[in-house]
Amino acid sequence: MGMPNLNLLMSIGTILLFILWFIDPGIKKGLRRLTIKNPATWMAGLFILHIVWLANTSDWTYALKDLRIKLPLLVLALALGTIRLSRFDLRKIFAALGLGIWVATIIGYYLYLSDPMVKMDPRTMTPDISHIRLSLMITVFIAGCFTFFNEVSRRWKLLIILSVLNAFVFLYFLQSLTTVVVLFAGVVVLLINSVFRRSTLRVRTAIVGGIILIPVLLFFSMKSYYSEYFEPAQDAIPLMSQTADGNNYYHYDTLQIENGNYIYANIAEGEVVEAWNRRSTEKIISGSEATEDLYYRLLRYLTSRGLAKDRVGVEGLSPQDVANIEAGFPSITYAEKSGLGLRLHSFLHGAHLYLTTGATQGSSFFQRFIYWEIGMKLARENYLTGVGTGDVKQVFKEAYEDFYVFIEPKYRHRAHNQFITFLVTFGVLGFTYFLAFVFFLVKFWSKNNLFLFFAVVALVSFLSEDTLETQAGVTFFSFFVALFSAVSAED
Repeated sequence: MGMPNLNLLMSIGTILLFILWFIDPGIKKGLRRLTIKNPATWMAGLFILHIVWLANTSDWTYALKDLRIKLPLLVLALALGTIRLSRFDLRKIFAALGLGIWVATIIGYYLYLSDPMVKMDPRTMTPDISHIRLSLMITVFIAGCFTFFNEVSRRWKLLIILSVLNAFVFLYFLQSLTTVVVLFAGVVVLLINSVFRRSTLRVRTAIVGGIILIPVLLFFSMKSYYSEYFEPAQDAIPLMSQTADGNNYYHYDTLQIENGNYIYANIAEGEVVEAWNRRSTEKIISGSEATEDLYYRLLRYLTSRGLAKDRVGVEGLSPQDVANIEAGFPSITYAEKSGLGLRLHSFLHGAHLYLTTGATQGSSFFQRFIYWEIGMKLARENYLTGVGTGDVKQVFKEAYEDFYVFIEPKYRHRAHNQFITFLVTFGVLGFTYFLAFVFFLVKFWSKNNLFLFFAVVALVSFLSEDTLETQAGVTFFSFFVALFSAVSAED
């Protein structure tokens, strides 16, 4: 089952809620509940903003598609945001959410264990939904578990503990650094909101110290690992002139490092290819683009094992090393590490590529700098009213063609920042409404830790993702805004 089927299920669920809305509370009562103090009202206004900005649109085909994607902003605001739900109803909904998360995680574990290469791309653990969307949903579920823990029986407490442990284990294997940042930001906001203002000076000092200490320790830990792995080691293989067979070594650069050794130095290509083809059924054909990736993967893997790129080096590979290279592992580290440890290594490798070559293709993090730069350029050029609801895709496409750095077409995405995307779309005028909506959410829900946590999760995700530009993302956001609006209206 692919993503279109999941989108269909989300659409069916939204439509069913909308049909039920006509029965209870009904049109008149429902519309009367769309007051200025109801967050669902502001969310519906966000969809209306998209309609108004059709006046500034030239690409109507994409505009209509975008309106269809954003429709949950309006439909869920009406169908869910204007009904009345109790806290008990909310607990039942979170129980159902927990069941869905158990199903998703079990599927993810199966895929992870059945294919060793899944950890190279953990997004394949969640084949029917974006791993970012699922991880955000899991973080909100975890917050709900802590919220309701003291309200349920001992049997339910045990199930909650198991569910939270399962959620953290799954997030670890999912390798989502975004989730780590979101969780940290959410906990910080809750500490400040719930504890900081009512605590003693000593407790406040401890909280502030902890908030500062954790990222500082993480930074120096990553810096130490970077120095050990991605900078030349004292015992690195020196630059040599000839192999044991009397062939010349070639040294293409001494910038890129793998496990303290130069990747593109001490290379005897002929020996490497000949020795590899004797050991593997996956042959390297000199000059063939089809096997080019295998060749460079072999060079990097040899480097990670501290072996020269020659006949002796290839013969020094173990049968498991050969199997790892054939499977797609670019270095021994990727075969040995897993979870967040592997993700941090991949992040630092991308940082190394960026710092040594300026390339961003090796890291989605550094690619975002390009996306944000292009987005802010477009925002400045259309600062007052933006480019319109339907023209965002086209203006980004044109901007990449004129950009001073070449970006491969497959990496040409939008801003990957919801704030920038809205600024490009609506200009300062429409963006002001979006900011007002965001401020209202945080202020209105400041007294409810669960609701506030969700608001922080959404806002932090907006910084690195176009959360509201996909059906899964907009449905996630719309559902929880409408759900919490329905519960807070009951209080």
